[in-house]
Amino acid sequence: PTHHFGMRFTSTPRGARLARRLTSHRLDEWGFPYGTDPNDTVTLIAAELTANAVRHARIPDRGFRLDLTASPPRSASKSHTRAVRPQCLVGRVSRAAPGRVA
Repeated sequence: PTHHFGMRFTSTPRGARLARRLTSHRLDEWGFPYGTDPNDTVTLIAAELTANAVRHARIPDRGFRLDLTASPPRSASKSHTRAVRPQCLVGRVSRAAPGRVA
């Protein structure tokens, strides 16, 4: 199944830290355990994007929204013996207007 998580955060260092922690937590719940390459990589990307959103797009009374989507791996043919790696995609980080969810 395809999983989706989206949430609006305050445009503060605390908001960026919470977004990073929730990213790692959601990935673990979706079958990408803590400490694995997919979890570590996507968490690192989310941390960088959210830190940039806080540092460079800080506008009073505005936050940012983080969207994550994890989709199942593409099906492999029956004769294919190589392990298929799960796909985990970072959605988008966007500024959201006050009272509006992007």
